[in-house]
Amino acid sequence: MIALYIVGGILLFLLIVLLIPVSADMSYRDKFFVAVKYGGIKVFDSRKPEKEKPENNQAPETPQKPPEEKPEKENFLTKIFNEKGKIEGIRFIAQLIKAGLSRIIWVIRKIKFRKFFLDISIAGDDAANTAIAYGAVCAAVYPTVNFIDQNTDLSVKKVNIYTDFDKLSPEIEAAVSVKTLLIYAVIAAISFFFAYLRIKKESDNNERK
Repeated sequence: MIALYIVGGILLFLLIVLLIPVSADMSYRDKFFVAVKYGGIKVFDSRKPEKEKPENNQAPETPQKPPEEKPEKENFLTKIFNEKGKIEGIRFIAQLIKAGLSRIIWVIRKIKFRKFFLDISIAGDDAANTAIAYGAVCAAVYPTVNFIDQNTDLSVKKVNIYTDFDKLSPEIEAAVSVKTLLIYAVIAAISFFFAYLRIKKESDNNERK
């Protein structure tokens, strides 16, 4: 009987944890930043600098080597853009978002989009290729945005995709703020993970052809 109480208590605790609201503010402009709040308390912020260790005023007995600079870790978006380029990277991410959300329509209706901003300038050293890239990006991004708009209470949004023949490479600026219960966030994360595996496999197969 005691074991049943313990198991029941654990399950009740997990249920309470999963029913606490979680929110995330994400943005991208050359770098990806994310801040996460759980129950109204900020639990993660990628913009927050690491705490510096206090300096030791005592003279070292032996000369110390200067600390080696650690290479900056690639985040998910940066890795995709580096591997596929920005144009193909945008198409890949748009396909991933739509594929992940399509599997869990009943879940995304529980997600509140408080802000959605996307600004993409398509540029290149060739006008014809820039026009082709512009059409490819529009064909990938706008259906995804419309899907989110039709299945959520998205009210504040700004989406702008345009060509800029004065630049030599595309530029991307994006920001989104979402809020939901932790249980829905976990379900969405699992859906995106499996969608990522499938789309990446298809993309890799197409590149080999």
